Amino acid sequence: MSFMFIVLCKLTLLDHGLFGGVMDHDACKSKMTFLLLCASVFILSGKVVFALQCHTCADVNRHTGQASLTCDDFYVKNHTKELLQGCSDPPSGHTVRCTKFGGHAQKMEDSGSSILMDGISRGCVTFKENSLPRSTCYYGKEASPWLSSLVPGTEGASVNGLICFCEETGCNGVASVQPFVSHLLCTLIILYAVL
Repeated sequence: MSFMFIVLCKLTLLDHGLFGGVMDHDACKSKMTFLLLCASVFILSGKVVFALQCHTCADVNRHTGQASLTCDDFYVKNHTKELLQGCSDPPSGHTVRCTKFGGHAQKMEDSGSSILMDGISRGCVTFKENSLPRSTCYYGKEASPWLSSLVPGTEGASVNGLICFCEETGCNGVASVQPFVSHLLCTLIILYAVL
């Protein structure tokens, strides 16, 4: 995508006679306006073109016997590329969000309290568009209704911890850096060097 963007901008600059040579003030102003327009289009298209990527890992004890992978903040920070995975395209009428669960969930049963989940989990979750969570963290009682969207069969369980939802690539990690910003910087540096 970045390569195509650079080629398109370069060809357009050539077509407008704005590439190279000595320019007067108006031509330079026009060139800068065009570059800013190209950068804006690239940023906006990045939001649409790039699929959502979320950190995906689990370090939990669950009643279902899910395999564990270290998922704490230190591990995620040092293994960002390995854990960042593309989310599946949602069906019509649905939207994908990145999630993070931290803490434990328990459910009261006839035989007493049962721990359903204990630890940290990060991943992608699909929601119906009419029942989307806000891009924020929910704690305790506010988090409990959202648990069943992460772990089917946990309706009625209580959460002692947090469940976070967000909608930017990598946002459920430790320090999220939006990828389109790095694409923009690289593109602007290349354009500056070439021009």
